[in-house]
Amino acid sequence: MSELQEQLVAQQQASMERIPKDTFAFMVDETKKLKASGIEGRAVQDGEQAPDFTLPNHLGKDRNLRLMLKDGPVVVSFYRGGW
Repeated sequence: MSELQEQLVAQQQASMERIPKDTFAFMVDETKKLKASGIEGRAVQDGEQAPDFTLPNHLGKDRNLRLMLKDGPVVVSFYRGGW
């Protein structure tokens, strides 16, 4: 097992102890539903180029991927919302 995988397992175990059991069970169930939907196969895969897009940032200001890439690498994070 890689160091990253070990860290992820440790994080999940710590979460299981910290998060109420019913909440954690809900999170696990929703994750299973997402995986069963096939969404992972439709997502941009490792090594693929993301399509250009414009979305509002946390301040409501539109941000365009192509324009941001002109300044260097970009990390895109989507907040799915509260569980």
